[in-house]
Amino acid sequence: MMKRVTLGLFGAWLLHDAEEWFTLAPFSARKAASGGGQVGLPWMRREISEAHAHTAVALVGVVIAAASARGYRTEGRSRFYQAALAGFGLHGFSHLGMTVAERGYTPGVVTAPIVVLPFGYYAHRELARTGVARPGLRTALEGIAVAGGALAASHALAGMLHPATSAATP
Repeated sequence: MMKRVTLGLFGAWLLHDAEEWFTLAPFSARKAASGGGQVGLPWMRREISEAHAHTAVALVGVVIAAASARGYRTEGRSRFYQAALAGFGLHGFSHLGMTVAERGYTPGVVTAPIVVLPFGYYAHRELARTGVARPGLRTALEGIAVAGGALAASHALAGMLHPATSAATP
């Protein structure tokens, strides 16, 4: 069971981020062509290249893979794993919120309610059932820090690695 919960985080991330892999750059190009997004993160208000988008997605994947591996090795007890799991689950709500604010599709919204949110709930329930869950505000805040930090760092590094293609439209 713990294998499904811990390594499943990486599997759920793969399914979810496959959507972002294919849609983030085209979405940003459409938003830039129409004057930019009204809401969202900086990289959702300007055009980013495929190289930038793919690099950012891959870098977040490194963090999720590390968290999943740590969770597997500790049978779900790892604080880092549980924070990453909480951040992954909670970030599903941000996809829904950005889509409502944009009044239309945003990358990741299709898989957020059918992959991210159900997996986050399932994994947390299984961790609680086995007595290793770290419930509460602290884990949620750590999750937001892990998810937000991974997201910001991945886009910052992608921007440095692909400067000519990442600064298309401010």
